[in-house]
Amino acid sequence: MRKRFVHTTELCASDAAAIASERQTIVALPLYQPYYGRSEPAKYGKAQPGDLFWIREPYVVYSDRRGPRASVFGDLHTARPPEGLSRDIHTGRTKFYTAESMKRFQSRLTLEVLHVREAIFLDMSEAEMLQAGIVRSEANPAIFVPCIADMTWRNDCDRARAKREKYPGHPTLGSVADPEPPRGHRTASAAYEAHWNDWHPNNAWYTTRPVLIVKFKAHIENVDELLPKLEASGGD
Repeated sequence: MRKRFVHTTELCASDAAAIASERQTIVALPLYQPYYGRSEPAKYGKAQPGDLFWIREPYVVYSDRRGPRASVFGDLHTARPPEGLSRDIHTGRTKFYTAESMKRFQSRLTLEVLHVREAIFLDMSEAEMLQAGIVRSEANPAIFVPCIADMTWRNDCDRARAKREKYPGHPTLGSVADPEPPRGHRTASAAYEAHWNDWHPNNAWYTTRPVLIVKFKAHIENVDELLPKLEASGGD
């Protein structure tokens, strides 16, 4: 039986939120990373089915006088602190961290590789892009947007509706309008290209750039907690 290898990679908040909400089952990873002006092969380039990826993603830590209290992942702009903690960043109680600063013990997402192939962007099908975090907009099904844009719009609509219901007749809060729907693209490939370029400035979209397309099973669990369970079950 082949040894199970553990890799790591960074994902943007959009991909992490889509995976955690079970709306993404494929991720494309650059096979070459910029390194002091040149490209180096990515360490995960030889990943095989059965391997694991522990995910580094942007996150927020809320603290009080006793120190760090909780971490929040996903859509950081609409994240809410735990009960009793302030969101005011000027009090020093809220701190934003980039994905590259996440340590292994802090990770909450583990991807179990089911299938992997090397390809170029031009080889990716529309169906694969729809499994890679691109969805039809709930506000306008004729366009495609990143999953997190759709989730954020829906959450903002829910908050606006809650305010109208809580403060009926109020001149301001009772007439809060729903937010503008997200802008999107007419095809999944155009939406995915724009999304990729937003989050991969050093690996901009090129039709000939090789990527590793990984189909996975997501586990909302730290890799070091998941590994003993997989080994005990024989990897099922």
